[in-house]
Amino acid sequence: MWHAPPGTEARLRSHADYEQHGNNLQYMTGRQAHRMGTFVLSLLMGAIGVALIVQAVSGHGSIVSPRLLLGVLFVAAGGGRLYIEARRDRGV
Repeated sequence: MWHAPPGTEARLRSHADYEQHGNNLQYMTGRQAHRMGTFVLSLLMGAIGVALIVQAVSGHGSIVSPRLLLGVLFVAAGGGRLYIEARRDRGV
């Protein structure tokens, strides 16, 4: 008896779903999952950065406190990831 290679059945099933439903698939492709993960983690990094900044400012620390610096870096990293992902989506 012939057995299909691993993963072939899922590909055939997704191809059949695509033909049946067109572009309105309920399944997420690997690329879409990666983009969604990047978006969610970027927002999370920004939120952590904002929380660190608020904590540093409310703690009456110095202007150059490590928490404030880490907060700014987290916000910059999250924003940078979102910016690069948006440019990649536009194909620039």
